[in-house]
Amino acid sequence: VETSSKAGVVFAYDRQLELGYRELHLTGKELRKLLGRIVHAPPAERPEVQAELDDLINWSNIANDESDFGASLRLGADLFNHDVCFAPQAAQQLSTAYTLLGRAPFAKLAKLHAAKRRGG
Repeated sequence: VETSSKAGVVFAYDRQLELGYRELHLTGKELRKLLGRIVHAPPAERPEVQAELDDLINWSNIANDESDFGASLRLGADLFNHDVCFAPQAAQQLSTAYTLLGRAPFAKLAKLHAAKRRGG
């Protein structure tokens, strides 16, 4: 599945069972617009705009619960590539997805890299 950076993510998908990925309600251009609004929102307005991303992350977590791990992998990659301020959310989405996909070394890398991006 192509991410907003055009790099894409790879995961198993069972066409017959339609299991492994689901499209979230915000992807591509619409997700980039939301993330841009969050980055540029005045501090007083940020919680309201951030709530939209929190809702999207919640839907991604629901997808994980239903074995559609590709949704959080894609969202995590999009967050990671958009702005350093999304590093904590990106790390959480990526580490969860990679763990559920059986790619534990990548989960660890996502957390470590996000910490470096934040300067920690």
